[in-house]
Amino acid sequence: MHFGWVIVAACLVVGVCGYGTYFSFTLFYEHLAAEFGWSRAAISGAMSVGLIAYGICGFPMGWCADRFGPRPTVVAGGLIFGLGTGLGSLVTEVWQLFALYGGLSAIGMGAAWSPLVATISRWFEARRGVAISIATLGGGAGTFFMAPLAELLIGQLGWRQAYLWLGVISGGLIVLAALFLTRDPGRKGMRPYGATGAGPAIGGMPPGGGVEGADSFLRDGLFWLMSLTLGLWWFAGAIVYVHIAPFVIEKGLDSVGAAAVVALFGAGNCIGRIAMGMLCDRIGAVPAYRWSIGISALVMVAFALAEGATSLYLLSVVLGIFVGGASTQISTVSVALFGTASAGALMGAVLALVGIVGAGGPVLSGAIFVAHAARYDVAFLNSEFERLGGKFERPHFLDTLALARRAFSFKNHNLVALCKAFQIAYDTPHRADNDVAAMRAVFERIVATLKPTTARDLWNARPGQLQVRPEHLTLAASAVQSGTPLRIRYRPSGKPVQDFLFCVTEVRPKLDPPVVLGCLLSTRGRRELRADRILAIEKAEEGQGP
Repeated sequence: MHFGWVIVAACLVVGVCGYGTYFSFTLFYEHLAAEFGWSRAAISGAMSVGLIAYGICGFPMGWCADRFGPRPTVVAGGLIFGLGTGLGSLVTEVWQLFALYGGLSAIGMGAAWSPLVATISRWFEARRGVAISIATLGGGAGTFFMAPLAELLIGQLGWRQAYLWLGVISGGLIVLAALFLTRDPGRKGMRPYGATGAGPAIGGMPPGGGVEGADSFLRDGLFWLMSLTLGLWWFAGAIVYVHIAPFVIEKGLDSVGAAAVVALFGAGNCIGRIAMGMLCDRIGAVPAYRWSIGISALVMVAFALAEGATSLYLLSVVLGIFVGGASTQISTVSVALFGTASAGALMGAVLALVGIVGAGGPVLSGAIFVAHAARYDVAFLNSEFERLGGKFERPHFLDTLALARRAFSFKNHNLVALCKAFQIAYDTPHRADNDVAAMRAVFERIVATLKPTTARDLWNARPGQLQVRPEHLTLAASAVQSGTPLRIRYRPSGKPVQDFLFCVTEVRPKLDPPVVLGCLLSTRGRRELRADRILAIEKAEEGQGP
C-alpha cells in the first residue's frame, strides 16, 4: 500500500477528533443556557469568535508547515485544542467561553488542520480529489461519532465532565495521528501516488502548477474572489453546524432526537464528501463545487420548513450530503486553481479569509427581533419596505406587550405602566435609546417570570394550545404514575403569580387549553390548573412530598 494512504488515514483521525468535538458543541447549548441563562446569540457568538481565530492562525500555521513540516505543527495544534476543550469544563462566565472555545480550541483546530490538505496534495497526483475527500471526512464522520459520544457523556457525567473528557480524548488522538505525518514523498524516498512523469490535471491545472509563492497568489484577484465566495458559503454552512441541535429541539425533538439529527447529518456529510471527491476527479473541482452549493442551498430551505421527526431525520441526511460535498471543495478548488507550490501558506490564507467572512453566520442567526407592541412595528416596517420596493423578513419576533399580558396581572401593560410597576427608570418616553433600555429591563423581568427553555417557548404568546409547553404536560403525566409532587409556578386569572407544591391526579391534554387536575399539598384543596397558565414546573425536592 502506498504510504500516501497512511497520510490520508492520519488526517482523517485529526479531522474526526478536531471537527467532531468542536461541532458537537451544539449539544451543549441547552445545558449552558439552562445553567447560566445565556442567550443563544451570546453562546453562538463564541463560535463566531472561534471562526475568526481559526482563520487568523491558519496562514502562519500553514507557513510553519511549509517551513518545518506538518508533524510539529499538528502536534502543537492537538495539545492546544485538547487544553482549550478540557478547560471549557470550568467556565462560569460567558467571556471564559469566548476565550476557551472561541480562542484556544479554535486556534488549536486551525493549527492542526491547516497543514493537512497541503500535505495530501503533495502525496497524490492521481486520485487527489478522493484522497482529500477521505481526509476531510472528519467534518462529517467526526459529528457522526463524537455527537453520540458527547450525548452519552453528558447523560452519564454531566456537561462539565463530558467536555473535559472530550478534550482529553480528542487532543490525545490528534497528537498520536500527527506522528505518522511526513511533508512530502521525497523524504521517504517515494514518489507521489499515481506519478508517471506528468500527473493528471485537476480542474485543468497540473499538480504543483498554478501561481507559485505566497506573494504571487495574494496579488492575484482570482484568489480574493475565490476566498470571498468560499467565505460566503461558510457563512451559511456555519449556521447549520452551530444551530442544528437547538433548532430541532425547538421543532419538538428532545435531546436524544437532537443528537440523532446531528449524527445523521454527520453520516450524510461523510457520503457527500466522498461522492463530491469522486465527482471532482471526474469533472473538475470548480464544476463540482458549483453543483454542490446550488443543491445544498435548496435543501437548507426545505430543512428549515420541515415539521415532524421523520422529515427532520431524512432531510438532515440529505442536508449533510450536500453541505459536506460543498465543504470539502474548499480544499480542492484552492489546489485546483493555484497548485501545490506553497500549499500550506495557500490553505492557511484561504482558511483565514473564509473564517473571517463566515464568522458572522452563527451569531447573526442566533439573534431575534424583540420590541414592545412588535406586531405594530413589524407591520410598519413591512409597509415601508414594500413602499421602497423591498421586503422586511423577520419570521420570528418577540412582542413584550403580549408576553407581559401573559406573565403579569396588571390593569395596563403599556411600557410606561410596566416600568412604573417594576420601578424601572423611564423618564423620557418615546426616545429611541430610552425606549430600548426600558424594554430590555421589562423583557428581563418577563424572562425571569416565564423561565423559557428556548425562544420558541415565548413566540406567538396567545391563549390556548399555543401557550402550552409540551414538556410541562409530559412531566405532569409522569407525576400521575409516580405520585411525585411537583413544584409549579402558576399565574391565575387576575391574580399575581403563585408558587406551590402540587400533587397531580389527572392530565387532560385534549382540551383547549389542556388541564392539570390535582390538589395543593399545603391545604389538600383540589385545584384545576389551566396548562397555558403554568409558567414553570419541576419535580419537588426530596422530603417536600407527603
